[in-house]
Amino acid sequence: MLSEIRPKAYPRYLSLPILGSVLEEFTEWSHQQGYTLGTLGEQLKSAPKIDRFFQQQGTACLKDLSPNDFDEAWHHYRHGSHGTAGAIRQIERFLREKDILRPALPQPKTPTSSELSRFLEYLRSLRGFENKTIRSYTRYLTHFLKHIGYDANTKTLITLTSREIEDFLCTWSKRLNRYSLQHIVGYLRTFLSTTATEKSRQLKWNLLYL
Repeated sequence: MLSEIRPKAYPRYLSLPILGSVLEEFTEWSHQQGYTLGTLGEQLKSAPKIDRFFQQQGTACLKDLSPNDFDEAWHHYRHGSHGTAGAIRQIERFLREKDILRPALPQPKTPTSSELSRFLEYLRSLRGFENKTIRSYTRYLTHFLKHIGYDANTKTLITLTSREIEDFLCTWSKRLNRYSLQHIVGYLRTFLSTTATEKSRQLKWNLLYL
């Protein structure tokens, strides 16, 4: 699939010192996740830049990478290149699922991680969800809580509006097909149904009509 998206440049992608060996599989995997070919093409454009950043940080090969390295790369590009920052998280998720990354160093608890821990325990203990499904919930709900600024103000879940949810979904609608977007809607409905506020529970039902 890599050769279909980048027919002229794909040998250059495969020769990247760190990421080249997994880009073909990454592209196939991302397509299976519901990403469009256009989005995949944009992500691939960022691969040489990301690879070069890791080299400059002293990484010698793929097996040396850890989630902390991806956090550094994301923080480096998140303001100047949103597309590259998004590609960094997507590649990281792929490597996590393939169990390629080295274990991360312990990170301090944040409001987002605490809220997700509560919710994921609910999915695991009361709903019996498998780890693969839980990882999908984690990914998109992390983005959602960041979108509403939860780490800076935990009351954002109390003051949450339909417009904020629609804005979040609109952002992802540009990257995912309708089928995958409906999964995100389902994740949000389940999450909002477990929060403590009546308003959040009402917003859950509003998502039925999106």
